[in-house]
Amino acid sequence: YTKHVGAYDDFYITVYNNNTGGSGNSIDVKIYYSEDGTTYFAEQGYTTATTITAGSYNSFATSRKHHFYRAQINSTSAGNHNDFTIYYNNVSVF
Repeated sequence: YTKHVGAYDDFYITVYNNNTGGSGNSIDVKIYYSEDGTTYFAEQGYTTATTITAGSYNSFATSRKHHFYRAQINSTSAGNHNDFTIYYNNVSVF
């Protein structure tokens, strides 16, 4: 998931591990930012993957004014992927 957020003051990403398949597997999340939409850097606190267990979530919030954000989701169990939902909110103060 990649989103241009250059005009907003605050940006929120919540990743929810739905586990609708009943596999019970976790997913790994990393958050990146970019100024040009091509070169991405790991966001502070996400330089290593954050693991989300089945039925849980991870929330990221920032007021840093980067132009792009990206959420990278990986399964922790090859061949037994869980589904997930990404919720986001862009907020402008003005």
